Amino acid sequence: MNEPADLKKLAELFNEFDEDKNRTLDTNEVYKALKQVDEDTTIGWVYKMMDKFDKNRDERISFNEFKELYKQITEGEVLDYDSDEEEKKHEKKLLKKQRQNYNK
Repeated sequence: MNEPADLKKLAELFNEFDEDKNRTLDTNEVYKALKQVDEDTTIGWVYKMMDKFDKNRDERISFNEFKELYKQITEGEVLDYDSDEEEKKHEKKLLKKQRQNYNK
């Protein structure tokens, strides 16, 4: 993944997922991206992924963090899916954040 051509392709993929073009991926953008790859992706699982790969804890995935996420997905080293209860908890958290952003 360190070859310039590979990094260019990965950057293009990242930019495709970055809907608001702020050079980071938020939870919704990560969810939509992973949902394209696996329709069984849950928002709870995405929160776990964000927690694991968001190294600076800004609740966004930078390109460098995305490279690590992509590497682990392609190597099959990602987390297991959530239980229903955990997923509901994370969905409530996401809805609360969306409401807060809407009210700003």
